[in-house]
Amino acid sequence: MINMYKKISVVLLVTTGLFATKANAQLATGNITIGTTAGYATLANAVDSLNLYGVTVPTTIKIPVGYIETAPVGGFRITATGTIANPIIITGLTGGAKPVITANTTNIAGTLTDAIIKIVGGDFITINNLELRENAANTVAAAATNTMTEWGIALLYASTTNASQNITLTNNTIVLSSSANYQNAFGIYANATHSSTAPSTSVPATTTLGTNSGLVIKSNTISGVNNGIVVIGTTAIADFNDGITIGGTTLADGNTITGFGFTGTFSAYANVSGSINGVLVRNSKNVVVSNNTITSSALATAGTVFGIQFPGFSVVPSGAFTQNINSNSISLKTNFIAGTLFGISMPSGNASTTSTININNNNFSNFDHATATGSGTIFFITQTGFHQFININNNTFTNISLKTTGSVTLINNNLSSPANGVKNVNGNSIVTAFNKTGAGGTVTLINDQGNSPAGTFNTMNNNSFVNINFTGSTIMAGVVNVDGATPPSGPTKTVTGNTLSLWNGGTSSITGLNISFSGSSTVSGNVVSDITGAGNITGITSGSGIETFTGNTVRFLSSTGASIVTGIANTGGITKVFNGNKIHTLEVNNAGGSVNGILLSGGTTVTVQNNVIGDLRAPIAAAATDVIRGINITSTATLANYNIYYNSIYLNAVSSGANFSTTGIFHTTNATATSAQLNLNNNVIVNKSTPMGTGVTSVLRRSSNVLTNFGTGSNNNLLYVDTTIASRAMLYDGTTLTQGLSAYKTLVTPRETSSKAENVAFVSTIGTNPTFLQINTVTPTFAESGALNIGGITTDFGGVIRQGNAGYAGTGTAPDMGAYEFNGVSNLPLCAGTPAVANTASTSTLVCSGTSFGLSLSTNYSGTAGITYQWQSSPDSITFNNIASATGATYTASQTATTFYKCVIICSNSGMSVTSAAIKVSLNSFLNCYCAATYSSGCGSGDEITKVVYKTINNVSTCSAGNYANYNTPNPTVFLGATDTMRVSFGTDGNQYSAVWIDLNQDGDFADAGEVVAASTVTPGTSGTTIYLVTIPATATVGTTKMRIRGGNDVALTNTPCGASTSSFGETEDYLITIACPTMVGPTTSNSFICTNNSATLIAAANNAGALKWFTDSIGGTLIKTGNSYTTSILNADTTLWAQESIGVSCISPRTKVKVNITQVTVALNPINVTCNGGSTGSFT
Repeated sequence: MINMYKKISVVLLVTTGLFATKANAQLATGNITIGTTAGYATLANAVDSLNLYGVTVPTTIKIPVGYIETAPVGGFRITATGTIANPIIITGLTGGAKPVITANTTNIAGTLTDAIIKIVGGDFITINNLELRENAANTVAAAATNTMTEWGIALLYASTTNASQNITLTNNTIVLSSSANYQNAFGIYANATHSSTAPSTSVPATTTLGTNSGLVIKSNTISGVNNGIVVIGTTAIADFNDGITIGGTTLADGNTITGFGFTGTFSAYANVSGSINGVLVRNSKNVVVSNNTITSSALATAGTVFGIQFPGFSVVPSGAFTQNINSNSISLKTNFIAGTLFGISMPSGNASTTSTININNNNFSNFDHATATGSGTIFFITQTGFHQFININNNTFTNISLKTTGSVTLINNNLSSPANGVKNVNGNSIVTAFNKTGAGGTVTLINDQGNSPAGTFNTMNNNSFVNINFTGSTIMAGVVNVDGATPPSGPTKTVTGNTLSLWNGGTSSITGLNISFSGSSTVSGNVVSDITGAGNITGITSGSGIETFTGNTVRFLSSTGASIVTGIANTGGITKVFNGNKIHTLEVNNAGGSVNGILLSGGTTVTVQNNVIGDLRAPIAAAATDVIRGINITSTATLANYNIYYNSIYLNAVSSGANFSTTGIFHTTNATATSAQLNLNNNVIVNKSTPMGTGVTSVLRRSSNVLTNFGTGSNNNLLYVDTTIASRAMLYDGTTLTQGLSAYKTLVTPRETSSKAENVAFVSTIGTNPTFLQINTVTPTFAESGALNIGGITTDFGGVIRQGNAGYAGTGTAPDMGAYEFNGVSNLPLCAGTPAVANTASTSTLVCSGTSFGLSLSTNYSGTAGITYQWQSSPDSITFNNIASATGATYTASQTATTFYKCVIICSNSGMSVTSAAIKVSLNSFLNCYCAATYSSGCGSGDEITKVVYKTINNVSTCSAGNYANYNTPNPTVFLGATDTMRVSFGTDGNQYSAVWIDLNQDGDFADAGEVVAASTVTPGTSGTTIYLVTIPATATVGTTKMRIRGGNDVALTNTPCGASTSSFGETEDYLITIACPTMVGPTTSNSFICTNNSATLIAAANNAGALKWFTDSIGGTLIKTGNSYTTSILNADTTLWAQESIGVSCISPRTKVKVNITQVTVALNPINVTCNGGSTGSFT
């Protein structure tokens, strides 16, 4: 910006007489050509004149084609400034060779500020179409004695309040360093944190006028430098650069930076990172780095090489801004064995909670170590700044071949999103191939291991990572998204349509897709296929979180090691659903290997439904235990359910091993019914494998003969093993073989009463066939209409609606067993006559509002075909109505009032029916229906509630078993609209956060708006007390309700009254309180006196801060107005009204009478007076 300093420079130049000749005269026109009689003899003359006189019109200095000039010592120094109306343009003419400006050979030895062109405080200046070169005679590169040029073009400030702004650098060719590979060579350099003479001393600019905002660098070609383009903004948060463009929106705008990078060891320049960079931008907002071609040399002998780097701001920025790094082509190499490569680096500290980062459409190729071997880590994209919106889309990794033994990450998006944050990583792909020949380290394709909270969103869709080869001990982590705080507080994720295929690995583990720590997320339509190696191979894995995996395909996984090959693995989580996945052709070629279709080793509620699993192989396996398991449940988790519904499993494996066993489903037994309970319903499980030696082929295998955690409702499965041959069994417990179906049913009763045995006629058992494990529709089968409806499962593997659900268009009388719903031929005899009488049964006859429960029939009709069902309900046991879509043998219901249920059972063959005896299901009191609040630790650790004082509650407590206590007395009375003090004291731990909930509307939960009535944001410390003011809103429901206090938390509580809290340490205490009306007295009013033919304004005052209403009568009457005042219509007679106060709908005061007294007007003629007792007297003429 122009200022007083430029005026001083004018005086200095005048006193030295530098404009005494024509060559230095004031610019006479806005267009000057160098080397002509009408222009200037040299560019140096023109720059001197610019600096001396400035410009008053738009000015262009034209330099002819083929022109050559040597820059002054230290470089051209432009201090003149243009304006938006009068810009300065220095341009080489086109049509031939660019004008060449060569560095001076007499630069002062040892200085670090030599340039070919410097702009010091100038604004609105364009440098275009020049060739800037180091002088070949400058060869001394040692920093202390160097004769080299540091900067091709440099932007520096004249003072901390006057830097170079709105500068445009286009179409220039910059070649520095000559043959000396000078470590301090920068192509284009802009730094607002040091003066023009002391680059190592940090003296940041102090205002926005001291920034390099508005800088445009495009279409330049830069080579022979250690660092290509460096832009450093000032360090104050209010003064960062704003609006930096390097490249642009078109390919022609892009800069070409080649052959950069000699060493990370160079002189200290203020706030410049000690690394090698194609483009380095710091302390700058709203930056565009796009369409550039960045190719390093292979010469770097030290330091880290970056293609594009945005280091963290000096101070974390604030406010909304957008950084764009798009459509760049980046190739990096290093000659340093341990050297690290970063294609694009956006580390932490470069974002605000409302900023946006776009890293899209970049291409990476020719990355490697130039040495014979390499060990350095390689990141192609790393973005760890906590932007609100992150887009990393459509980047390509083309024909990558790496020799490093270190770890390699294609996309690292490892950060915790701020509130409402969104991460999108979509459409990225490997082009041609990716090869890592160095053994060791970990290859990660996408990595996100943040701790983002609920309310944030992740998408990872349509990425394609195909044709990957790695060797030896290299681990393949695959696509990893375990971003999330403690579930269920993680982000909502959508992971769809990704392809992970054609991988050839070494001896270490390989994982395709790893998704965990989510909140209500969907993983669908992904393909993991054609993966080989000699270590453990897992197609898809998931741990903690709430996720649904649906429509995924895992196929052709093969290991040659003594390893485990698993299609899908679940190791933990709260609620997991695996639906409609296709798993086939998994193989281990080793005597010590094993194969799992689906592995369940953890989780609380895990449902595996509608999946097709087959062609699992272990051709040389030799083990006493079963080495192939269609579904393998090894979990021993307490209070856990493993629901295996509607799956189709087909095994037909052989092995040359001495001993060989296989099983359709393996389940770990437990003496506690609720530990890893197996619920097995509506499956088709066929095992035709050939056992060897002591091996056993079984449908179901359990770890012992204990049946306790085998769910008693397990039923309606279609099972097959050839029990006419030894070593084949329906059930094997490691000791005893139970072969026939009858013996099996007898053993496991009351389970499996309606299950059947059948050698199922599948259309195809080849995994790639679209009819894989579909059942032949013309061969009679027990699968047809052989299942029972399960609430919530309305479609099959392919999305076809199952019988008994709205929209079903088939011919079945019940759902079909297995993964497919089809119109087949039943193997059961048709019903005849009137169906047998049945009673109605319910899983509970006392339920909470909205809670699901199951209805069933005492008679089992599954032995015959043609039976249909219609469930009915009634509020009074008199008038029953059909329940829509309730047409199965069972029905899952929920209710908000006491209800009666029964079922009409119809034989479609005879047309006759019978109705089951009705059952009454009563509605429980809401006081018995609150959710559980859980903590795993706290008692004995000082993380507990020790005392609660609130109204008549003065409760000193100890931490009860399970970290929960319920106190029904005392039951204090609190009043609508009142505010009372509560004190909650805690144990000896230093971190003690708490929150209080009251069920204000008495609906049996704490989930409604306003029901968290208090929450602490600071800890009271060791054995401290938090004091709350608790207000009961006027809208609360009068009556007894529940109050919940959670305390002792190590971290502040979010709105989580149920389940696990934000900390595993703490305690929950529940109390009864009674919400009551305050003493309601009538509002305070005053009678009114008015004259005839007037209106009156009546005022009432509430005694309890309630709402006021006006009525026409003391009881009943018409409500005529709400509010503290009421203005009547014109009145000519006495009128009486009544005012009433109310709080909510339950608290109503008596009505207070308000009378309007009317006084007639009297007139006296001498003098003329008008008198009204309700007003004043007066006279008029």
